Amino acid sequence: MTDTMSRIPIAVTPGPTPDGSGEDASALRTLADLLSLADLASELSEQAHRNLAARPTVNAHLGRAREHLTELRSTLGKAEAMLAFNSGRQGTW
Repeated sequence: MTDTMSRIPIAVTPGPTPDGSGEDASALRTLADLLSLADLASELSEQAHRNLAARPTVNAHLGRAREHLTELRSTLGKAEAMLAFNSGRQGTW
């Protein structure tokens, strides 16, 4: 575990669900948690990019990883929006 990772508290525990409970609310919470993890991974990727600026071959791979993270963030956001819409929770999340 890197020094950076040892300072980041990571726990996978159910968070509060929006507008009460239920399967859709729980799924929305899970998607929100996944979005948060994708954001954290993006921040760590940017930090690594800055720290390894003098290593272009490594940064090329980090650039590709950032592209994947951007696509992941977009896809998860669309899934969250679609679930919110389908469950009638749009605007509450």
